[in-house]
Amino acid sequence: MNTDKNINESIKFLLKNQKDNGSFLSLTSLSPDNFKNAHECQSVFSTALILSCLNALDGNNSRELLGIKQKAANFLLSQKSSNWSFNYWARGSRQAEEMPYPDDLDDTACALSALYKHNPDLLSGEVLANVVTVLTALEVKEGGPYRTWLVPANTQKAWLDVDLAVNSNIGYFLSLQDVHLESIVELAEKAINDKKYESPYYPHPYPIIYFISRFYRGAKSKEVIDFLLEKQDGDNWGDPLDTALAVLSLLNFGFSKDELRRNIKYLLQNKKKDGSWAASVFYTGINPNQYKGDKNKYYAGTPALTTALCIEAIQRVSEVNCSKCSKGSGASDLDEEGDKIFKEVVKKAKRSFSKLGPDLKKQADRCLKKILESNKDKQIVLLPYFFLNSLNQTLQPDYESKILDLGLANLYGWMAYTIYDDFLDDEGDIQMLSVANVSLREADRIFSQILPETDFANFSKIIFSCIDGANAWEIAHCRTKEKTIASALAHPLPDFSDVANLSDRSLGHALGPIGVLCALGYRIESAEGVAVLEGFRHYIAAKQIHDDMHDWEDDLSKGQINSASAALFSMVNSKLVPKTEKEALQFLQHKFWEETVSVLCKQSFAHLEQSSELFLSAGVSAVFVDRILGPLYLTTEQTIKEQNDAKKFISTYAKGK
Repeated sequence: MNTDKNINESIKFLLKNQKDNGSFLSLTSLSPDNFKNAHECQSVFSTALILSCLNALDGNNSRELLGIKQKAANFLLSQKSSNWSFNYWARGSRQAEEMPYPDDLDDTACALSALYKHNPDLLSGEVLANVVTVLTALEVKEGGPYRTWLVPANTQKAWLDVDLAVNSNIGYFLSLQDVHLESIVELAEKAINDKKYESPYYPHPYPIIYFISRFYRGAKSKEVIDFLLEKQDGDNWGDPLDTALAVLSLLNFGFSKDELRRNIKYLLQNKKKDGSWAASVFYTGINPNQYKGDKNKYYAGTPALTTALCIEAIQRVSEVNCSKCSKGSGASDLDEEGDKIFKEVVKKAKRSFSKLGPDLKKQADRCLKKILESNKDKQIVLLPYFFLNSLNQTLQPDYESKILDLGLANLYGWMAYTIYDDFLDDEGDIQMLSVANVSLREADRIFSQILPETDFANFSKIIFSCIDGANAWEIAHCRTKEKTIASALAHPLPDFSDVANLSDRSLGHALGPIGVLCALGYRIESAEGVAVLEGFRHYIAAKQIHDDMHDWEDDLSKGQINSASAALFSMVNSKLVPKTEKEALQFLQHKFWEETVSVLCKQSFAHLEQSSELFLSAGVSAVFVDRILGPLYLTTEQTIKEQNDAKKFISTYAKGK
């Protein structure tokens, strides 16, 4: 089962069907079994749920997927009211004018949840305060449950309903904020006890159970699991949509992935050639002719929503990293070969640590686990493998094991310098120092011995010296005498215009790919070798700028000037900065988001462009370039787009302090 390939095809379908404004159309049909002649609706609901599904594709950093998610998020942000409530209809659409509805908590909760999972920073304190105000106005009693529609309490009774599905979606959003309301739990448990998953807005039980599963973790989870298993018909629950919903619900309740693989096979067997699954009934559709007096019942769904739910189910059951589904020609199937290499590298590292004393082994295992959990795209281990695939060249059989060893050495190096970096930042754990020493020795041993007939051993020592030199430069030039803003402003500005000062601390990441070139017969000083090394320098520089933009305040509080704060200080007249720490920080925060962010993003883009040109000039495939640089391009673009939201967040935060 080629999970990457299947998900990639579905992502392309979603990309093709996403509208220019980032939304996905919904379909509403008179027939629950036929959507061929359905009416198209511009609504918020489907887009919110699709974004939620795509948020769950951990490790997939393809530019296509990240672009879909960002456009969907931008669309949702364009639909919020002044108090952050949402409507079913897209604002300004023809349907909104012909059949106006009040805002509702179902669309609001789903949209907010999707946005929060996409980027938690979008929901600042100011936003959450607005949401609490809306919820308070619609609570039946203090602490919920909540009415569906944003209308006054003296409105007609039909608009004052308290719905299970709607409250489940509210419960899910609140759970993301670590808020758990007993009133909503009780509503869910009553439905579980009665085996009645009912809502006028959802004609089938599976969407409702899915909504419950996203927040409910109570003692009755097993009863829902049993209910779903009783409803299963062979390897499915009637159609791909309900099967995907059932699978996701079971996963959310902790059911075994292994027991669901035959259901995934059913989903894949029913996937269309274009990567989609057919539209099925998800919710009760709005009658498009009701304003003409038509009283028929309609049903709503969309191929895009079915597809998003199916690929989330496939990804989560398969447990395959899909950091980039498309590959250049000659690339091995990551499902098999890449995953095999990854597991073997981890096994080798654990086997090596097993020979250590019990205390050191315990700390080494802890560090290894932390590194692997933080590296969802597996780039630390698999970068040499990705790089080899990008060149469309084949290693000699006796060199194939070199890819595994290069990945292992990179893992050891990453562990060592992560620990050393903590000490350089005055955050080191003394218990981990011996782990760093062991790891660095192992990395040096592998790099020194892996390619004896080349100059790679000397090159690796040069890179290690570059790393140590970069650390020494930072200690000498980027530390202030006191941990105050005044001391930082008085400190000579470090020179981050030199790409080496931005990149060389992490330059060990380039050793694996350079080792691959050497194994293929290239000399380190060849045009290809120089271009790849410099390509990594500019890539690392762009990443460092991106990280520094998020860390400058924290670093400043530790007496450290990074590239972001250095750029900020260069734009500030120190005489205008307030004297107190609190007022000075607020002043710098505003200056940073008003001016400095744009400058830093331009610098990051410039490094990314240079990196891309250098990689491509060395014969590296565009797929590899996209895999490595794509996520940074998109997050930098996102930083620019979110600049105004960040200003509001800083303003609200400052007022509340």
